[in-house]
Amino acid sequence: MLEERIQEVSEFLNEKYEETSEKIMVGEKIAKDSWNSFDPRTGKERKEWYQKTSAYLYDLSKSHELNQEIKKTYGRILETCKHKGGKILDFGAGIGDLVVLLAENGLDMTYLDIKGATSKFAKWRIKRRGLKVNFMETGGEQDCLKEYYDVIICVDVLEHLDDPLFYLKEMHKHLKESGLLILKADPTYTDSYPMHLKKYRTLLLNLSEAMRRIGFEQMDDIVMKKSQD
Repeated sequence: MLEERIQEVSEFLNEKYEETSEKIMVGEKIAKDSWNSFDPRTGKERKEWYQKTSAYLYDLSKSHELNQEIKKTYGRILETCKHKGGKILDFGAGIGDLVVLLAENGLDMTYLDIKGATSKFAKWRIKRRGLKVNFMETGGEQDCLKEYYDVIICVDVLEHLDDPLFYLKEMHKHLKESGLLILKADPTYTDSYPMHLKKYRTLLLNLSEAMRRIGFEQMDDIVMKKSQD
């Protein structure tokens, strides 16, 4: 529920409920303005923005609570992961909504994202629910995957990354035999959402071919299976 999310964010940021509510309703603009003010030009600067900003909490909270397409996708992911089971990694897990949902359903979850305000909020949410989750924070280094998983989830993340092809290859490498990759990426770039990196738009628009070359078999529009070697 949106009211519960507003309460969580306001408690975490030590803001008044009304102030947080107003900010969440214009979350996209707050994130955009924060990005444009910081004006990151390099990969290092972009990582620094994600590490330092709390503006993203408002944007993600609004979209995850009010966007029905996102809720529908999360429901599909839950059913796929319940059927597959095993060790599950949410790559670029953000404020932790998917991790919370899947962990509450008894699944073996690992959270992974860059260390900063967003991951701190996710850790706070997970702890207050008493959920057992393996929590991993990175400094933005590329070789952040160390273990092997039955399922890797990567939803609305690739468009934010420098060199997304590298990360896709890493995910393939760290999936167990016949493991599943649940992948969704948004190739759109607009002035209202500048965090999406325009220079990788062509790759994201042609993901199916790229995934086949890496070694994935397309199961449906978001689920891919690691091909047999």
